[in-house]
Amino acid sequence: MAGAGYYLREFGSSWGKLTQIVFISLAVVLLAVVMFSTKLRAQIRVFLGKHFYRNKYDYRHEWLRLTRELTERVQGEKRFESAVQVLAQIVDARAGALWLRDNQSHYRIVGTWQARLIEEVVSGDTALVRFLQEKGYVINLTELTSHADEYEGLQLPEWLADIPRAWLIVPLFTLDSLMGFIILANPLVNRSINWEDRDLLNTAARQVSSYLAVLQTSDALAEAKQFEVFNRLSAYMVHDLKNIAAELELVARNAVKHKNNLAFLEDAFNTVNNASGDIKRLLDQLRNKRGQTERKVIVELGSLIQEVVAKKQGRFPQPRFDMGGETYFVVAEKVRLANVLAHLIENAQEATREDGAIDVSLKGKDEMHVIEIWDNGQGMDADFVRNRLFKPFDTTKGNAGMGIGMYESREFIRGLGGEIYVTSEPGRGTAVTLHIPASLEPAVPVPITT
Repeated sequence: MAGAGYYLREFGSSWGKLTQIVFISLAVVLLAVVMFSTKLRAQIRVFLGKHFYRNKYDYRHEWLRLTRELTERVQGEKRFESAVQVLAQIVDARAGALWLRDNQSHYRIVGTWQARLIEEVVSGDTALVRFLQEKGYVINLTELTSHADEYEGLQLPEWLADIPRAWLIVPLFTLDSLMGFIILANPLVNRSINWEDRDLLNTAARQVSSYLAVLQTSDALAEAKQFEVFNRLSAYMVHDLKNIAAELELVARNAVKHKNNLAFLEDAFNTVNNASGDIKRLLDQLRNKRGQTERKVIVELGSLIQEVVAKKQGRFPQPRFDMGGETYFVVAEKVRLANVLAHLIENAQEATREDGAIDVSLKGKDEMHVIEIWDNGQGMDADFVRNRLFKPFDTTKGNAGMGIGMYESREFIRGLGGEIYVTSEPGRGTAVTLHIPASLEPAVPVPITT
């Protein structure tokens, strides 16, 4: 500044002194801006670091290592866990979790590495997702206060506090769309993350996203192929036939003991009549008669649940249901909804000892009606619920099961605009909760004829 000012004064002729004063004044202002602007200083440091200093990483080595580990690990059973691990190793994080977008545009946790599983569904319109989609930043949770200008508009969800020592949130993009994000936690040492760390994390995240996209596509193709083959055997109809056979078998088993009981005979004839109608409906579907499929009607849930529970009283443990005084209406295919409820109760009975308990409850919640089927049976672990319970053609019942009951139930409830949630713990039982949208105009339910 002094040298430039001297030059301007000596060689600026009659304007030299004025030019020197203007130059010195502007230089002082620029210096003050640099001194007091944190953002500008950070940008200057990044510029100098990128162009005048040796890189912190050997990018050739890092790229080859990442590609090798993804190829070796992500193809295995713990591919989601491995995807988190390869990204965590770059910055010496010791735990992490992966969320991926589902076909409902929600982000669900699909894998963890040395971290506690958090069953939290993240909506696609939350502030965190919008920030990641718009900015594409690697969020450093330890510098939110010191770099508040960089994270303007970011609102962290409350469940993030349940992750011990949560550190970095790395977005995963595919074709400029946010397919998910990884939360890294428990760093080996507390250290700052500079521009080079962020660039490497973003580059590695792109590679991880590509691998995950390929794996998801492969899974979807494999599942579609399974459905194509299995549809030739009319898988869903076989499942319905199995339920019909179970009801008729129950009647036959109790016939000797209760054949002189008029109430039993009446129930038996009703069961046979319902089974006949169900078989006729299945035959119509096999013949592909359009217009014969069940139509949606307004259904009163309490009466329907009471009817299904009454049919399941012939097996222990007998389900219990307190109808209460409230009425709840939904729009659905009545027979299919009854089949879903019957299937879930049967599952509870199969998983619970005869001296156990099964409770069915019904209540209203906001614009949803909630049906809960609870049992104190053997329960399931979180890994089974997350990875196998709703997977089609995966069964633990051997030849006695088709492996599509829970999948079909979930798809039916989702088709109504609802969702099925499962909470379970080995040795402590299971709670299956159905959220079904309420009917906008409660009315007298329309009876269905079969």
